[in-house]
Amino acid sequence: MKKLILIITCLIPLLALSQETGIIPRPQQIDYHEGTFYWSKNESKNQKRIKTKIVKEIPAKGTKLTVYASDTEISIKKTINAEIIEEGSILLPGRFIGEYMRKLSDQQIELFTNEKNQLRIKYGDSEGFVQVLDKNEYPFDEQEKGDYKVTINQKDLKDAIEKTIFSVAQDDTRPVLKGCLMEFEGRRMTVVALDGYRLALVKKPLTQEAEKKNIIVPARSLYEASRLMESQEDEAEMFVTDKHVVFDIKDTEVTARLINGEFVNYRQILPDNYVSNVVINKKQFEESLDRASVRKKTIW
Repeated sequence: MKKLILIITCLIPLLALSQETGIIPRPQQIDYHEGTFYWSKNESKNQKRIKTKIVKEIPAKGTKLTVYASDTEISIKKTINAEIIEEGSILLPGRFIGEYMRKLSDQQIELFTNEKNQLRIKYGDSEGFVQVLDKNEYPFDEQEKGDYKVTINQKDLKDAIEKTIFSVAQDDTRPVLKGCLMEFEGRRMTVVALDGYRLALVKKPLTQEAEKKNIIVPARSLYEASRLMESQEDEAEMFVTDKHVVFDIKDTEVTARLINGEFVNYRQILPDNYVSNVVINKKQFEESLDRASVRKKTIW
């Protein structure tokens, strides 16, 4: 294994894929790319213990450190600046290394690999060791971005996701309803989610013209992508292929697998006219709902 030696001037932002979002249950079968694993309930206990490690590949080249993490639904690629003493790449158990790094303060850290196939993590006057995995067992297949591109303000995309994602279905009877429909046309994006009882629809402007296209993105993928959108001014780019969508957010790329199928014709659900039209104060309405929900919990 090629040795990896590098220095990072701040706490390494290893991106852990959230496993407890509360939106979509973890699948029973996982097929990772580059540190991927396959797990089924029929495997023996020992096989399960070995194979159910979530892993990350960390290649270091030039002045950049790139961190990959992936499962069947989402792949995340993060690039940060680092002082590379010797180039190389390693594969690490993702959950462990993510938790380990979160325990460190914001300081310079140094990473080395040794002859024992271990990663040495040096920070301040302390150091720790992590066993390196064989990355050759986990072939990585990075997805092409595709030619179709949509550009939108990060704030608008995050707002659209947050205002629709709560309406996705939780059961598996209709898989298309476990995702959000995203429609692009001209300078407008429409995001729709419904579960049979409620429907959420949000329209946002695009910063550039886009050809007409519809995709269905899993709710969990949208949730993870939205967590990385912090800028109020920067743009996010979305690249779409037949099977994937890539969210390019500054130095981070989130690749999500699309849901195949035909979404519900939500336009037939929306009424053409209304009996009543009421204008109310948003803040007062929210406060009233909040008080009412406390009363409901008390009764039940």
